[in-house]
Amino acid sequence: PSFVNIDSTLIQKQDSSSFEGIVMNIDAHVTPDALFRLIFDESTGDVIQGRAEGDVSLKIDKYGELKMFGGATLTDGNYQFTMTNLFSKKFEVVPGSDINWTGSPYEADIDINAVYKLQAPLYDLMLGRLPEDQLSMYNRPEKVRCEIELSGSLADMQTSFDFSVPNADETAKAVVSKVKSDEEQ
Repeated sequence: PSFVNIDSTLIQKQDSSSFEGIVMNIDAHVTPDALFRLIFDESTGDVIQGRAEGDVSLKIDKYGELKMFGGATLTDGNYQFTMTNLFSKKFEVVPGSDINWTGSPYEADIDINAVYKLQAPLYDLMLGRLPEDQLSMYNRPEKVRCEIELSGSLADMQTSFDFSVPNADETAKAVVSKVKSDEEQ
């Protein structure tokens, strides 16, 4: 606890983060008008923010324990994905992703998909997989779609990645498929 000295009288200051002794029940219909932030790692900036729609109940018992119930479906937003301070990319959240609470707000079940789109040459990917005389066409930038899926509970979240080259020729698509297959083994 912290103390404040006013006119030589010692007064104990209440901890503002404690809800002990208060009972509160809030039922809310969440609309896309409100902006939310879900912080995974504040130190690296790993955060999802956006808009959602759903019904959520917030309950605080007389012991100060916070519980959340219900769910929200994301309508839009972004995920600032940060990889151990090496790089950071802003993914667009796919509408329809979900967050559901069944008690602890820190153990929400999530099913969030997000996409990062870029233009990149496929030359390095094709190198060593095609004859030298066929590589030059892969020096031009190609649309690449990187996907991330966050699933499980916030306390034990699983992350999976995928990528595709939607407008590439069939040869490039076959090489991408082979690379992904090799990585899974």
